[in-house]
This record gives sequence, structure tokens and C-alpha cells, in this order.
Amino acid sequence: MKRIVATCLFVTTLPMIAQAQEARNWQEQCISAVRGGTLVCRATQTVVDAQSGAPIVRSTVVTSEELDLPGHALLSVELPVGVHIPSGVTLGNITLALETCDTAACYARTPFSGEVSDMFLSGGTQPLTFRMSPDQDVSFTLQLDGFAQSFDAIKLAE
Repeated sequence: MKRIVATCLFVTTLPMIAQAQEARNWQEQCISAVRGGTLVCRATQTVVDAQSGAPIVRSTVVTSEELDLPGHALLSVELPVGVHIPSGVTLGNITLALETCDTAACYARTPFSGEVSDMFLSGGTQPLTFRMSPDQDVSFTLQLDGFAQSFDAIKLAE
């Protein structure tokens, strides 16, 4: 029964990918678990299905003083369920491993530093590619213009 469910998810995801539209602008959000607590801030961009508006790919940079990472920042990329996990996701010339999946998405994460932060902060566009099967590449253009301003906003909020 589980095999049938996974196959159905794969089939229903493919039409959405074929009809994707451009990504929305970067959106910022900061939250704290308790009043006066440490803020967790994020800048997020989502590629959505042109017809339904359902998210297909979501890129998020999270900042928090509690993150034990360079710059206290993390890049997370969410992909549709059914993605070919061994292939990972390629952003520009950087390949990220898919770490985990749940019923909503599959996730790749990496520290937001070095080559990754340089790429995002320089603006422009970068190709984002993943596979739905070993021989079916799916590509989008990640719009990075405006990200530097969003990142400045979430860093100032900390």
C-alpha cells in the first residue's frame, strides 16, 4: 500500500512542475519562542505552480544567534516529495545532498557561508536543478536580486 501512495504523490507532483512560474520576491520574517527570547529570522523565496499557486521549490536562509554555524546562518532548499534523493539538488555549481523527506517536502541544508553566501549576496539569477527520476531533470531559475536587502533586514532584526 505504501508503494501505491508514493507513486500517486510522484504522479500528482509532475504536472505542477511542468507549469511552474517565476519565483516570488524574497519575504522576511522574524519570530521568537518567548518574549525577549532569541529571534529566528528567515528570508524565503518560493517557486509556485502557475495554475494552483501551490509551492514547488522553496529556498530559505535562516539566521539565529543560536545556530552554531559560520555567520549563524543556514540555507534550506525544499523540493517536492518524489524527488530522486541520490541526485540531490544543484544550485549554480554547488550540489547539496538531500538530508530528509517528510509528507510535505524533501530538504537540503548547508551553512550559509563562503561560496553559497557569495552567490546569494551577489544577486542575479542561478539555475536550480533536481531530478524526479534518474533521467528526468527539472530546472528553475532562482532569482537572487533583492536577496541582499532581505538578508540585511533579517540580520539587523537580530
